[in-house]
Amino acid sequence: MPNFKVFQDQAQQMKVQIYGSDLSSAIKSTAGSLDVSATAALPICTTSVLPICTTAITPVSASSALPICTTSDVPITTATALPICTTSVLPICTTAITPVSASSALPICTTSDVPITTATALPICTTSVLPICTTAITPVSASSALPICTTSDVPISAATALPICPTVVIPVSVALSTTDVSFTITDIDEGGPGFQRQILGLGQWTYGVVNNSETGNTAAVYLQLSPDANNWINESISPVTLAYNGTAALVSSIFLKYARVYYYAEGGAASAVTLNIFFQGNTVE
Repeated sequence: MPNFKVFQDQAQQMKVQIYGSDLSSAIKSTAGSLDVSATAALPICTTSVLPICTTAITPVSASSALPICTTSDVPITTATALPICTTSVLPICTTAITPVSASSALPICTTSDVPITTATALPICTTSVLPICTTAITPVSASSALPICTTSDVPISAATALPICPTVVIPVSVALSTTDVSFTITDIDEGGPGFQRQILGLGQWTYGVVNNSETGNTAAVYLQLSPDANNWINESISPVTLAYNGTAALVSSIFLKYARVYYYAEGGAASAVTLNIFFQGNTVE
């Protein structure tokens, strides 16, 4: 730029024009400041570069930034952080440790138990029974399946198993002994016990009573039982009423040694009755 001498004894009266690359026009000013146009000055950023901060993005500050840990958590430090491996902990893998493999892996059982191996595992059946399947045995099928058995029992087979029903049915008894006794009591009024029977040896027994009165008088009967033929109890609380020509079957739900029928006429002496009493039973011999 040329150096010119200026003769002006009042500095406030001095004026200067500044030219840029265009020497034909001086640079204009606004309020004492030079105007800088966008075409003449390089911007801090261009449209192809993201600005560091725009009005749409809040700058990160110490008060708004999220800390690595909160006040409720203890910050991780060298003293509190757990190391990946310490001298007291075995590393995941080092040159001195063989990586885990099928041959070196620990068995399912603990050190107090013997690990299960092909040699120590118990088969489903014992040595006296063929295992379910080996390389030398055909896989289990309906025809070859082994029965459930132990070493102290003989295996169940078609030959040794007991059928539900054999081809020859064993009868319930080879001989059946029956008892059939009857007697008639006439002119019954106030009543009394009939002839007692010892029933211990009978499998089944029943007293049958028929009102065979010549008139239409009504009778009442009880079934009584006793352990010693001296002390008797009634089978039921109420007697069985027999009208003229009526029949009753007396069966006990109590098992004692002796049984008998106790009877009387409901009308007393004025209405005496005649009873036919039957005792029937059978014995398996």
